[in-house]
Amino acid sequence: RDVPVTSVTGDDYIRFLEVILPGGGMVMETQLTPVDSVAPVLQAAQLVSYGGIIDSLRVIFSETVRPVSYNRPFLFRKPSGVSYLIYLSSVTLTDSILTGIPNDISYMSEGDSVWINTVASITDNAGNIQLNPQNRRVFLERLMFDDIITFSGATYYDRNADGFIDSITISTSGPVIQGNLSAILSLTSLPDFRNFTIVSQYLEENTIVLIVQENRDEPNTAVTESDRIVLTQGVISGSILVLGTNVLVQDRVAPVILWAHLDAHDVGEDSVLVRFSEPVAPINNERPFLFLRPGADEYEVILRAVFQDNDGRYTGEVISVQQDSIMIGDSVWINTAASIGDYQSNVQNNPLNRRVPLTVNLLDFPVVLTKAAYFDMNEDGFIDRIKIWYTGPLHNNDLQRVLELISLPSFRLFSILNITTLNTAIFLTVSEQSAIPRTSIFSADRITTRGGHLPEGGYLIGVFLTVLDSVAPVINSAHLDWYNQNHQMLRITFSEPVKRVSSNQPFLFQKPDGTFYTVYTFPDNRLSNANYTGQIQNVNHPNGIQQSDSIWISENGDITDLANITQIAFLNRKVQMTITYHFKMRYLAENNPFSEGKRSIPQPVEQAYATSNVSLPADGMVIIVEPDRVISHEYPLKGTVSIYDVVQNPVIQKKTMVFHNETNRLYFVWDGRNYNGRKVGTGTYLAVINVTGPDKRKFSSKINIGVKR
Repeated sequence: RDVPVTSVTGDDYIRFLEVILPGGGMVMETQLTPVDSVAPVLQAAQLVSYGGIIDSLRVIFSETVRPVSYNRPFLFRKPSGVSYLIYLSSVTLTDSILTGIPNDISYMSEGDSVWINTVASITDNAGNIQLNPQNRRVFLERLMFDDIITFSGATYYDRNADGFIDSITISTSGPVIQGNLSAILSLTSLPDFRNFTIVSQYLEENTIVLIVQENRDEPNTAVTESDRIVLTQGVISGSILVLGTNVLVQDRVAPVILWAHLDAHDVGEDSVLVRFSEPVAPINNERPFLFLRPGADEYEVILRAVFQDNDGRYTGEVISVQQDSIMIGDSVWINTAASIGDYQSNVQNNPLNRRVPLTVNLLDFPVVLTKAAYFDMNEDGFIDRIKIWYTGPLHNNDLQRVLELISLPSFRLFSILNITTLNTAIFLTVSEQSAIPRTSIFSADRITTRGGHLPEGGYLIGVFLTVLDSVAPVINSAHLDWYNQNHQMLRITFSEPVKRVSSNQPFLFQKPDGTFYTVYTFPDNRLSNANYTGQIQNVNHPNGIQQSDSIWISENGDITDLANITQIAFLNRKVQMTITYHFKMRYLAENNPFSEGKRSIPQPVEQAYATSNVSLPADGMVIIVEPDRVISHEYPLKGTVSIYDVVQNPVIQKKTMVFHNETNRLYFVWDGRNYNGRKVGTGTYLAVINVTGPDKRKFSSKINIGVKR
């Protein structure tokens, strides 16, 4: 290529064709997109001058880079070999083009070398940082212009309040005149999705005003990151540089109504449903809209807001109407007295804002869901029941239709097992398929219903409910760090943040055989969000806390979440303990060096071999492995011994050691014979010992042993 391009795009793919290989294998046809591991470099560096005076440094990277905060992002070198640094101020970055004002322009010359300073941590959008001090060098060029033009901002307007953008103002710097306006606009791109047509353009001082037509089916008054005006770099009038830039358009467009609908009921209050052209701030006015019947005067309707979401939808219950009734075909528009605005504080204050015809459904009895709550009936930490309160007539024959119209939070992975009603509440029996319990309420815990007819003549009103928290915390995991009998740290992770653990017996414990026991903790525990750490004071069991013991919250533990829900159920979620033992192993050898008939086998060794039903040699050296501190309960170890001579030839390999459960020791008795049963000679040997604990912790050591014949 002529210039480097270090970004990965959709065109960067490697395609494999299906082919049979000579050895009989097959390459399957596939297409791979490479991972971007290439850091940015420089494509060009330019000293931009106009009026004969150097004004700025302009650098073009090989791809779009993230904002640069370091004020010496580049290194420079004269042709003579002298290196120097330049400080940049007033830095602007547009995609891959950085422009800044050097602190000492007089020292910079055309032909100097420039490259990225690795200290600046210049990074592309894939996170690749240029850290190679030998990265690509380019030569400074000098671009001479009489003047520079660029854009500094832009704003949308909807002057006739129909919801469609009809004018755009663009703030400029530089000598923009009517004579070069067409040339500047030829380098200007408006957002494609708006489908603008420029009807006319003119100048007001340093501002370009575009009269546009937005060719869309319906209004969209929200301004997003896609609303950007791009100015492509170029040269106009022979000597004026147009600096490329990318400006986000400012929002000065107020919301309008997209559509309005009346749900009219034979029994109960009617509802007005409105969809705005963008999300609007909460509506507190009871007269948010004005209505007009053809050939009559405009009228007001008093509404009680029952639903409003972040997608521009509003539902209001009709309290009263200024005239007889609301009818199909009546016009509806925003009442400017209601101060309805978007979240950018653009309030609709044009009394001639967009009017839409009202559509009407003649419905029967309205059914409205009013609130909802989660429950954990078996206290395992997973939600298994949802209670939803409602008003209006709801029959058993309506329940299947309700399930079709209701949406539960997707992140909970609920399966609905059953639906029933009692009094004025719907009960959903559910199964939460999450991997771990989450007993707190999140912002996404919202239940949404779509409006729809019910088989028994009712109509379910579309609403949006935030679920109430009725679920107490449980334990997600429990771990013990064991250092010695007097130093044990219990670490608990709850299913949600808790605000207090005040009891010195906050948890219950149970052995695998069903035996319950009590554990006391010191009062100075630490609590951070959902994580608890407490030091063990006493364990009311001779074997202490062991791996795979069960633990759960005591109903008297006063463990309470941030919503003041306390765990008071005896049979709440049980988890198995995990334990890390913090100690070292000791490795010993008795009757070392081994001499036949020198010493009898110790009684604990004979007992361990007998208990394990392993044949014990009549005489031998005893190799011993034991923890370096007393463990009051059984800590079953497994181990092997391999013995090598001085030149590393194996004598015996991976012989199983015998565990003595009363002392937590491993024993191996070596009778001084090799793997063929022959006696080895006098000399020094190496014993290699490998041990595994019940918590999968591994230990190993080498000890020197000897034989004396």
